[in-house]
Amino acid sequence: MNKDIKINYGTLFCRIMIGIFIALTIICNVLHFVYFKFSVDAIIYIVISIIICTIFCIIFGFAAGEPLTSLKRKKKKNTHAFHKQLEEEEVVKPIPKKERIKNIFIGLGIFLACGIGYIPLFLLGANSVKKMNSDGYVKTTAVIKYVEDSHGDMKRLAYTYTAEDGKIYTSRTSASFGGASFKAGKTVTIYYNVSSPEAIISPSSTVMTFMGACFFFLGGLFAAIAMPGHAKSAFVGLMFSTIFLMFSISLIVGIQLASGLSFLELIASGVSVYAMLMFGLVGIVLMIITISQIIRNIKFNKFKRNNPEIVQRINERKKLRAEDSLKESDKPLEAPDSDIVSNPKVEEKKKKPRKKYRHSFHAGLIPLILAGTVFFIAGTCVMILVGIIPTAKYYSYNKTKATITKIDTYHSKRDGSLLATYFYEYEVDGKKYERESSYGQSAELVPTIGSKINIRVNPKNAEDVLDGGFINWIAIILGFIFAGVGVGLFIATVIMSRDGVKKTKHTRSTKKI
Repeated sequence: MNKDIKINYGTLFCRIMIGIFIALTIICNVLHFVYFKFSVDAIIYIVISIIICTIFCIIFGFAAGEPLTSLKRKKKKNTHAFHKQLEEEEVVKPIPKKERIKNIFIGLGIFLACGIGYIPLFLLGANSVKKMNSDGYVKTTAVIKYVEDSHGDMKRLAYTYTAEDGKIYTSRTSASFGGASFKAGKTVTIYYNVSSPEAIISPSSTVMTFMGACFFFLGGLFAAIAMPGHAKSAFVGLMFSTIFLMFSISLIVGIQLASGLSFLELIASGVSVYAMLMFGLVGIVLMIITISQIIRNIKFNKFKRNNPEIVQRINERKKLRAEDSLKESDKPLEAPDSDIVSNPKVEEKKKKPRKKYRHSFHAGLIPLILAGTVFFIAGTCVMILVGIIPTAKYYSYNKTKATITKIDTYHSKRDGSLLATYFYEYEVDGKKYERESSYGQSAELVPTIGSKINIRVNPKNAEDVLDGGFINWIAIILGFIFAGVGVGLFIATVIMSRDGVKKTKHTRSTKKI
C-alpha cells in the first residue's frame, strides 16, 4: 500500500454505520417472522422498520458527504491540520455579566421545573425497590397467561402465579406496552403483596419509573449547566449520547423484564425495540465522535502550549490581515489576539438613552390574552383552593402514627387496572379509631399490612383525620407553574403589542442633525 495514501475514517465510519443499519433491519425482520409468524402486525413492522432505516441511512449518507471512490486522500500530518485550525480560530467573546446572570436564573428555573417530575418519580421507584426488599412482599416466578389490548395498539400482560397460601392468582401489569409482540407461556420474576396477593410489583415498571426520573433529572441538569456558559459542543455531545443510550437500554430492559423474551426474540419483537436499537447505535456514534473530538482538542491545546512561536507567528499574520481589512472599511482596529474583547452593542447601549415604546393592542393578541387569563386563574385557583388551604389545614392538625390493618382491592371500570384502598388504626388519648383511606390508588403503591403511616388528627375531634397531604404540595407547585405561564403570556402580549418607538426630544434632535 502506498505510504502517501490514507483512508478518510469519518466517511468510512458513516458507510459502516449505514451497512449496520441495513443488516440490523434485515435480521430483525427475518427473526420476527421466525418467532412471531406471519400477521398484519408483522407487515406493519416491516414497513415501519424500513422507513426508520431509510431515514437513518439518508442522515448518515449526508454526513459521509463523499462517494466511496474518494475515500483515499494524500496523507497530511497533524501539524498541518493544527496550523489550519489556528488560522481559522476566532477570538471567543466573553458573555456579558447581565446575560450570564439571566441565563443562570433560566437554567435554575428549568432545573427546578424538571424536579417536579424527577422527585415524585424517583421516590416512587425507590418506594417500589424498598417494598420488593421488605417482608411484606414475596418474590416468585409468574407465567404469562395472555396478552390483551388495553388502548388501541397498547398491550397489557397477565401473570399467573401461586402464592404462599397455595391459591393461584392472575394479575395484569399496570403498564401498557406498544409496538411489541409477546408470547404466552414465558416466565418472569414478580413480587406480590403478602396481605393482598393480587397486588404485584414488576421490576419492569420500576425500571421504567427510574428511566422517567432520569430523563427529568438529565434535562434539568443539562439546562442548569448549559445556560450560564453556553455549553461547548463536547458537553452537548456527551449529554445527548448519554440520553440516547440510557433511553434505549432502559426501554429494552423494561420490555425484557416484563415479557420474559430471550435476546433474539426481544430484538425481533417489534418496532419499539427495533427503534430503541437504532437509538442506541446513534448514541454510540455520538459518543465515539464526541470522545474523538475531545481527544483532538486536547492534542490541539497541547500543540499550542508546545509551539508558542508558531501560535505567535500565526496570530501576527491574522492581525495584519485584520488591519488590511479594517483599513478598507474605515473601521477601528481590533486585535484578534487581545484578551479583552469590547462589545460594541454594550457600549452603544450605554451611549443611547433607553427607548420608550408605544403599545397598540389588536385583535391578534386576544387569543394570547385569553390563554394567559385561563392559565393564571386556573393556576391560582388550584394553588390556593386545592393546595394551600387544605395543606394549611393538614399541618394545623396533630401528627401521629397509624397502622395499616386491611387492604381492599378492586378493578377500575375504565381500564381494568387493579386499584386499592386501605384501612388504618390509630390511637388518641388511649382510645383506638379505625377508618378507610381518603382516596384509592394503584395497588402497587398501597403500603403493606402492619406498616406505619403518618396522619394528622384534629385536636378537637379525634375522628377528623387527614392523610396523604403530600398531594397538596404537588397541587401548590403545579398551580404556581400554571399561574407563572399565565404571567409569561401577559408579558409576551405586552412585548408583541409594541408597534413603534415613542418620539423623544433626543430622537427629534437627532433627526434635525
